[in-house]
Amino acid sequence: MKMDNVIVVGAGLSGLALALGLEKAGFTVDILEQRCDFSNKGATFGLRHNGQKALDELCDEGIMESLHEIRIPIPGAGYMLAWYTVRDAILQKAKERSRIKIHLQCNVHNIQDSDDCVRAHFVDASGASCALPGCLLIGCDGVNSFVRTHVLELQPDKSSGTTTWRGSLKVPDDSPLVDLLEK
Repeated sequence: MKMDNVIVVGAGLSGLALALGLEKAGFTVDILEQRCDFSNKGATFGLRHNGQKALDELCDEGIMESLHEIRIPIPGAGYMLAWYTVRDAILQKAKERSRIKIHLQCNVHNIQDSDDCVRAHFVDASGASCALPGCLLIGCDGVNSFVRTHVLELQPDKSSGTTTWRGSLKVPDDSPLVDLLEK
């Protein structure tokens, strides 16, 4: 049986970007996402020039222009962006592709591997048990990855008990902070 369907578990930045790349390579992609929506929460991150180029290649260019108003320049190093703004731009591109399907509220609970395919077993938004076959399954399901713990038989991660707060702000050009930031 010839299959060209890839199952991606997780619809964050890596899962969506991977889906776009796989679709460009000729695969159909089913993304299984545990969350019920795409909320605007999260940290910021730096996007250097090579990351910008990769996004433009995955998204058929123009994505950086769509992020122009909400990016904060880092002199000589690229931009600082809220991660969800990049996710939303990639998500929009993924939704435009007919060979990418995004399934929300899918709780993957088992993975079966056989000679001819892999199957993701999950409970969908309606509570029904489902199985989805593919030629490959890739885990992009984050820190508490079911795929990683299931495939590698690892124990789930344990909290270190620490919290880190990060943020970004736009500093006016005439602010004394500008001199400090450029040192």
